[in-house]
Amino acid sequence: MDDAAQPHAGSAPLGPAEAIAGDTDASVSSALGGDPARTLRIERVRTRAQLRDFIVLPRLIYDGLAGYVAPLDYERRQMLDPRHNSFFTHGHAAYWIATRNGRPLGRISAQIDHAAVGADASDIGLFGCLDAIDDGEVVKALFAEAESWLCQQGRRVARGPFLLSINGESGLLIEGQQEPPMTLLPWHPTYLDARVREAGYVLARSLFCFEYKKADVATEHRLDWLSTMQWRAGITTRDIRLDDLDADMEKARQIFNDGWKSNWGFTPTTQSDVRSLTRQFRPMLLSQAGFFIEVHGEPAAFMLAVPNLFDLTTGLGPAPSLLGWIKLLIRMKRAKYHSFRIILLGMTSKYRTGGLRTAIAAVMIEEMARRAAALGVDQAIAGWVLDNNPLSQSLMRIGLRKSHSYGVFEKTLID
Repeated sequence: MDDAAQPHAGSAPLGPAEAIAGDTDASVSSALGGDPARTLRIERVRTRAQLRDFIVLPRLIYDGLAGYVAPLDYERRQMLDPRHNSFFTHGHAAYWIATRNGRPLGRISAQIDHAAVGADASDIGLFGCLDAIDDGEVVKALFAEAESWLCQQGRRVARGPFLLSINGESGLLIEGQQEPPMTLLPWHPTYLDARVREAGYVLARSLFCFEYKKADVATEHRLDWLSTMQWRAGITTRDIRLDDLDADMEKARQIFNDGWKSNWGFTPTTQSDVRSLTRQFRPMLLSQAGFFIEVHGEPAAFMLAVPNLFDLTTGLGPAPSLLGWIKLLIRMKRAKYHSFRIILLGMTSKYRTGGLRTAIAAVMIEEMARRAAALGVDQAIAGWVLDNNPLSQSLMRIGLRKSHSYGVFEKTLID
């Protein structure tokens, strides 16, 4: 890519209409104690090479930390490159990298999601991709750039971290650093929580994930009354149709948006988001790993789980060789998955209250357990669930363990 041929990007948002190129002048902090080697440099990502550096930065600074396993660079690129992520059809973002004497120290993003709804949607800007060494100066400098950009966009509050929206990877990992790696669950070191708070951010909400293990889940729920109740209420289940996946995913999107529309921070999932998600995971989807619950033929609830990509990439590293990619394709073809991530789960608002709510929830739990056993699944992670959602208690009552806790933080930028 010829940078000289590109227009000056200035503070323009990163999006599909703009090339990631242009002026590479950096925003530089003052030298500490006059020592140029100690100069902290915060640079805006404008070129493809810088985007590559932004993508690989976490594994450069976290390598060797207990519990950290780097995801595939390819997967991260699908989520961060405006050419691939559907977020950029309804939002825009900017990325920054922190270095000192050429050494990578951290990164951050700032973004505006125009799909967000609610009375305060126009006041809230988002931050994300926050990864840094254990250095308060670095974290504060990264936040300063993101906050300045959000203020220029007319936003009064910064909220995050999100990659890149609340419907992507959400929250800062507070508890669960030693859990096995899982697709679409972000990982952060334990020290980052304190560094975020030192930068003036306060915890707005907590998000919880729950682990399903066959040995831990109560089996008493499979009783005669469940079958009788299903028959009387007209409740049936069916697999997702891989031969008509786009239509089924559109139904799932409508159920998700309807069921979660009253939740804190709700942002509707767009058609482009679902198309992007389908394209990303289509090669790994199994018909038994997703299902609809219907009441007299009308869709009432939906669940979709995707295989944990880390099961397949063991030993291949974040940037596999050609042989590594061949091994990955063979593993995908054999479909020997041990763990799954439940990425979509929802019940229409029509059934969120009333007698059928319990029945539908019981059928959903039963179906999850039955299908997990049929697929030979050892583990599944469900989440996230808001801290005030009664579903948290229900999941723990049937034997699911809270595996991860995430924090969403906020800071008022303009009073």
